[in-house]
Formats: sequence, C-alpha cells, structure tokens
Amino acid sequence: MQGNPGSSDFPKATKDYVNCPQCGCPNRQSDTACSFCGASLSGRMGISARLRRAVETIKWRYRIKSPRSGHKHIAKKFASNTITLLLGAALTSIGAWFIIKAVNSSSFSDFLVGTLFALYGVYSIYYILGPGGKDRS
Repeated sequence: MQGNPGSSDFPKATKDYVNCPQCGCPNRQSDTACSFCGASLSGRMGISARLRRAVETIKWRYRIKSPRSGHKHIAKKFASNTITLLLGAALTSIGAWFIIKAVNSSSFSDFLVGTLFALYGVYSIYYILGPGGKDRS
C-alpha cells in the first residue's frame, strides 16, 4: 500500500485513524502495530494516549467478563434488590426508633441520628422501587 501521502486519494489521519509512518496505511488509534506492514505504531503515542488505551482495554475486558444475560444475572439482580430493600426497611425502622426516642427525651442528637438513618433507608427503598428502579443493572 505504498502511496503518496500528498495525493488527494491517500487516506488522511483523523480523530479515529492514524497513518502508519512506514507504509501510510490508516490504522485505528488503539492499534499498536500496522495492520498492513506490521510496523510499530506505539512509538509515537504520548502518555495520555497510552493511558486512554489502557483504560479502554480494562473497560472492555470487564464488559466481556461480566455476565449480562442468563439466569445467574437475573438471580443476582433479584438478590441484590431484595437485600437493598431489607436494608432500607431496617434503616428506616432504626431511624424511626431514634426519632421517637428523641421526641420522648428531647435529645437533638438522637433526632439527627434518627433522621439520617430514616432518610438513608427511604432513599434505599426509593432507589429500588422508584422510577427506573427495574431498569438498573
């Protein structure tokens, strides 16, 4: 694929592609070697491009390894949602107990603790049962 880089039909480097310094073949930014001649492309990559490529590689490896379908995924999601609902109910109950205790003893610190517990419990329940709760993975 030897060509004249100055000609109008020669592919130019863009945001998504870079030209090989040896043969001029366009390659993806994530490639480390030219797909045509095998020349190394990583020699002219900066540290930010290498870090970006490493992060993308880690993300794709995680996505490939993580189960996205099947009974195991559904069972894990159901178990996770159930535990979150139980935790939310427990936190709300503890918060209500602290608030009742604070009202009876006029303790402002117990009222604050109870409010925090109750708010976090209600938020946990709303996170699962609220709008969009069933769509979360």
